[in-house]
Amino acid sequence: MITYLSQLHGIQIVIDQQALATQGDVASSTPVTVDLKEVTLRSALDLMLGHLDLTYMVTDEVLLITTEDDASERLNTRVYSVGEIITHCGQSPDDLLDLITATVDPTTWSDVGGTGAIVSFGSTLVISQTDRTHHKIEGLLGALQKSVQ
Repeated sequence: MITYLSQLHGIQIVIDQQALATQGDVASSTPVTVDLKEVTLRSALDLMLGHLDLTYMVTDEVLLITTEDDASERLNTRVYSVGEIITHCGQSPDDLLDLITATVDPTTWSDVGGTGAIVSFGSTLVISQTDRTHHKIEGLLGALQKSVQ
């Protein structure tokens, strides 16, 4: 399945053998069979890997298949310009910060014992989180952006 997806999408896919060995629940040779049509690569990977407690992330120019635990420790920092959302909604950056931490993976933020961090800096949010959480944040900010247009 991995070879098929790699060829279909023209991307390199790597299995994190060390993380899988550490977890011990699943081997890289575990067969995965899913019959899907017309779904995004993201959705296909979520459906294929989720029941095995595996996930994926993009790192070092490859799609890395790894364990949930390993991925939760691999944070990256992104900067989000949210001035238009704040201006049109009449909220402060801290209000948006609170909205994100309350609705997007709420147990993953540092103020509740997680590893993720979020700081407002003027009309900019600086967020250190996993790729999966960043994807959800982008979805929320995109929906907010649409609502103010």
